[in-house]
Amino acid sequence: MHGEWHAPRTSRHRAWRAALALALALTVLALGPATAPAAVADPCLPGCRLIFIVQPADVEVGQPITGSPVDPAGPSVTVRIVDASGGAVSVQRAIVMSLGTAPPGAVLNGATTVVSNADGNAVFENLSVTTAGAYTLTASSSGITSARSVDFNALDGAVTCRNNLACSASAAVTGFVPGTSTPYTNTVTVEAAANPSPGVPDDGGPLTVAYNVGPNFTCGATGLVSPDREVINGPNREKTVRSTIAKALLVAARRSASSLKTCLVAPYRFNLGLPLIGGRATPLGDIDGDGNADYSGVLPACVPLPFTILGQTALVGPPCQVSARADAVGNGVVTYRLPADPRDPAARH
Repeated sequence: MHGEWHAPRTSRHRAWRAALALALALTVLALGPATAPAAVADPCLPGCRLIFIVQPADVEVGQPITGSPVDPAGPSVTVRIVDASGGAVSVQRAIVMSLGTAPPGAVLNGATTVVSNADGNAVFENLSVTTAGAYTLTASSSGITSARSVDFNALDGAVTCRNNLACSASAAVTGFVPGTSTPYTNTVTVEAAANPSPGVPDDGGPLTVAYNVGPNFTCGATGLVSPDREVINGPNREKTVRSTIAKALLVAARRSASSLKTCLVAPYRFNLGLPLIGGRATPLGDIDGDGNADYSGVLPACVPLPFTILGQTALVGPPCQVSARADAVGNGVVTYRLPADPRDPAARH
């Protein structure tokens, strides 16, 4: 046999693999151990929490909830991420807004999930609710302590009254005659008169009316026909209120429209007739927790009296009841007057 001797193919492969393994080992020794990437500190460890920096204010049903009462153009509800000391945290997190306290069946509409910006703020635009009543909002995010807003009301009727100009707001409520399946609808309209002289302070602002907001009440043994209560809040001017009580409620109570009375609860004391001899409203304490003492009573009639005081015809009220009558289809219509006062009285009939 002629020529050079060659190692078998298997032996050559083994030698090549051994040389490659040695080269790799030497390379690893030269480079040293691998360095792990530096961990990024979580700015929310430990103890971030959410706070409301723009709280929700009273709103009309279906309109944007903002930080200004009954003002869709007001500042949007805003939540901030803060650390344990209360300082803003610059971190992007998804924040979810949901209903806290709410009436049955209420829905929160709008963009309810917002990612916080570089300042740690999440701005919730165009949130709205579907049902009148008392509410709170809850803001939450994974791994962060949640926050609950202040109380606010969603109202059936709400307008912003301009200074020294008349305005009005209306609301409606539906239900079933107690103990039956008979449906009914009650309505209420509040007209706020323009003040007689220009330049009256605090004359403008929101005028709102809603049903069944706040605590329930009665006026002693007075027979009430409707289970609903109407709550009015408005600018500092006299108001005229017209309430329609459904015929079905009158029939169930075996009452005539002309017998309807107005049971008023107000955060101010009022007369139940002529001053000094007609009686005074009953003190109730602060039943709605707004810091004002409340008083209740059945309103007297707003009627001129058959004598004069200093040349003027004496008049009972306001607050007082103007009339109670039936409309063309048998519903009861009660008209009453409220004095110029921005605080919120409530009434039942």
